[in-house]
Amino acid sequence: QMLRAFNLDLAAKVETAVFPGGIGVKGVNARLLLNDGRLSFPLTLVAGGGQMKSDLTLDGSRAVAAMTLHLDGTGIDWGQVLSEAGLTEAIGDSKAEVSAGIKGTGRSVREIMASLDGEATLVLGPGRIHNKMLDLAGGDLVGQVLGAVNPFARTEEFSTMSCAVARFSVKGGVAQARDGL
Repeated sequence: QMLRAFNLDLAAKVETAVFPGGIGVKGVNARLLLNDGRLSFPLTLVAGGGQMKSDLTLDGSRAVAAMTLHLDGTGIDWGQVLSEAGLTEAIGDSKAEVSAGIKGTGRSVREIMASLDGEATLVLGPGRIHNKMLDLAGGDLVGQVLGAVNPFARTEEFSTMSCAVARFSVKGGVAQARDGL
């Protein structure tokens, strides 16, 4: 009901923004468009030196609202983003790609969230990863694998990463990693 109460068209450009926790973004272009109960929020920005583009739409013109989210990011220096968040040198020399396509319907935010369906993918390119991060990710199992693959892993701070891919399927509001990492 509230989305149908008025129409709105706002645009914003921000050269640099720093969020709580220290993560910074640049070149933010955002638009919030509300017309006859249909909300659209396209957004582009630069994070970690890479381009991010998202488009969120919410169609509240009907009794059951429909929401879609599309997200694409390329060339993001994941190590820089993590460093800005206080995880210095967690990952280095690695670029990331992200994509997501998610949709849902419902009469409330809770119903929409519980109905979410779609896919999300994170790809980290070649680089290096701090062994402490591997310990956090998998504990002793990672240590055993590293010992077999890289016998110097426990004496070196970093391990070489060829790539890492995480694919998530979202069904009924629950995201599950397909095929692990």
